Amino acid sequence: MKVINETMVDASIVGFGFYYEKKVEVPAVELFKRSIIEAIKMANMEKDEIDGLVVTAVPGTIDNSHDTGIFLINKVASKVGINKLNYFDYVYTGGSSIVVGTYRAFKAVESGLANNVLVVGGGKGNLLKRIRSSMFESTIKNYVNEGVTYYELTIPTIEFYPTSDYALIANRYMREHNTDDSGRAMIAVKQRENANLNPKAIYRGKLTLKDVLESPMVSYPLRLLEVTNPVDGALAILVSKNASKSSISPIKLMGFGEATLTIPLAERENILDTPVKHSVRRALNSLNLDKIDYYGIYDAYTIMVLLEIEGIGLADNGKGGEFVMGDSFLPTSSYPINTSGGSLNVGQVGFTSGGVVLAEALYQLAGLAENRQVKDARIALVNTLGGVFDHSATIVLGVE
Repeated sequence: MKVINETMVDASIVGFGFYYEKKVEVPAVELFKRSIIEAIKMANMEKDEIDGLVVTAVPGTIDNSHDTGIFLINKVASKVGINKLNYFDYVYTGGSSIVVGTYRAFKAVESGLANNVLVVGGGKGNLLKRIRSSMFESTIKNYVNEGVTYYELTIPTIEFYPTSDYALIANRYMREHNTDDSGRAMIAVKQRENANLNPKAIYRGKLTLKDVLESPMVSYPLRLLEVTNPVDGALAILVSKNASKSSISPIKLMGFGEATLTIPLAERENILDTPVKHSVRRALNSLNLDKIDYYGIYDAYTIMVLLEIEGIGLADNGKGGEFVMGDSFLPTSSYPINTSGGSLNVGQVGFTSGGVVLAEALYQLAGLAENRQVKDARIALVNTLGGVFDHSATIVLGVE
C-alpha cells in the first residue's frame, strides 16, 4: 500500500478489545480492564511493554464521579497492572473522543514519546442514564413547586439534551428538503438487518419501516427505534511500531481530520450545517470515496446518520433518504455501513456511539467480522460526532 498522505505514520493498531453488556454490576474500571486484556492478548504483548495510556470517558459513566483526568488514568493503569507510563492523556470531545484519542496515540508513537500506547474509552451508560433520569424528575418537581408555566418547563434544559436538539434538526431537515420520516426511519431498518447478522448485537429481530414509524414518539419527529440506548462496556486499542507479534494484520492510519463548530446550536444561521464535510475532507486528503470499502457512521440518532451521509459525500444535500433507500448498509451492498447494527442495536457503550462504530471498522479490517464480513475490506472510513454537531472527527484506517 502506498503512502496516501502525510498523516500516515510508522505505527499500527496491533490489537483491540471490545467488551460490553446491556447492564453490569461491576465497576466501570473493570470494563476497561476486560477490553484492555483482550487488546494486549491480540497483540501478543506483555502488559509491562505498555508505556502509554490514553483514556476517555463521558462524565457520569464512572462509578466515582471524581475519577476523571489523571485520576482515572492512574486508576485504570493500577487496575490493569501497568506500572510505568512515559506518555498519558485524557481526551474528551464527546462521542468523537475515542477516534481523537486513537489519533493522539499514533502521533505519540511516531514522535517517540512512547512505544506501545493503549487507548481505552467507555464506562457505564446505565449509570449516567439513572443520574439524568433522577435530575429530570427533580427538575420537574422544582418547576411544579415553583408554579412555572408549561413553556418554561419545556425550555430545552440540559435534561432534554441532546434528544430535543436532534429532533429540532430532523424537523428542519424535513421542512428544508420537503421530505417525510421514511428515509430517516429506514436507517433503523437497515441497521437492524445488519444486527441480525451479529450474534453479539443486543437488539435483534425483524424490524419493518412500519414498526419504526409506529414506535413511541420520543421527541417529535424522532421515535423510540431511531434513538440509541446506553449500555455498559469499553473499547481498547493498542498502537505500536512493533507489529511482528500481533495476531492480526497491522492496521495503518491513512488519514485523520477533525472540525468543530464554535457557535451554539440556537445561534447557528443554519442548523443543518455540520462540521462533517470539513473533517472528512481533511481525513481523505487525496483519497477518493471509491477507495473506501467500509463506512462507520456515528448513529446515536437516525438524523445524525442522514446528515453524515451527505457530509461524507455519499449523497447530495437533501438526498440522504434516497441513498438510504438504495443499495447500502449490508455487508454485500455497494456501501457497507455500520455492519454490526451500529449503536442503535449494539447499544451506546459508555453513553457514546464512537467506540461502537470504530470497533466494527477494526473487526472488518482484521477480517474478524464473521458472517457480516465485507469481502476484501482494506480501507475503512469512520466518522464520529461530539455534542450536537459541535465536533466531528474522521479517521481513515487501512491494511495491506
